[in-house]
Amino acid sequence: MSWLPQDPRALALTILVLSLILAIPIGVFTTLTTPQLQQWWARRSQKALMRRRTFLINRHAELRDVPVISEAEDHILSAITAVGVICVCSAIVVIGAIGTIWTVTIGTGTPGVDFVAIVLVIYGVLSTVFLLWSLSPTLLYHDRVSGIAREKRQKEIEDIDRRLHTYQ
Repeated sequence: MSWLPQDPRALALTILVLSLILAIPIGVFTTLTTPQLQQWWARRSQKALMRRRTFLINRHAELRDVPVISEAEDHILSAITAVGVICVCSAIVVIGAIGTIWTVTIGTGTPGVDFVAIVLVIYGVLSTVFLLWSLSPTLLYHDRVSGIAREKRQKEIEDIDRRLHTYQ
């Protein structure tokens, strides 16, 4: 890119001139293509809504024979899940803080500090994956047996039906 000026002021002037030259053609292009884009997005959204509606109806039918827990049990299960998340997140923060403090106290010039920093980043990523992995069975079970989740799913189906009728 040797054609670009190296001086920051000349570069800014070049960008300014290019933007002024391209502003009108880009404005005309967007004005001409906006209706087609809106029609494409509406068709795409309608197909996505139909897929989501089919998925929700199938899920609702699958869970019809699964017993529903009471609202109190639902809240207890949610509270237990929240306590588990808090415990795991607290452990992640404490271990990460200990590692960070240890890294900072050693100093930046010491050999091995970069390795510790990389280990801390990997620890953060792996602990997040572990948290999501450990929560997924509880959340899936909660989605299956919760009466509240079933009501939300039914309301979402009704909302999708309403939105699909506006497209017709």
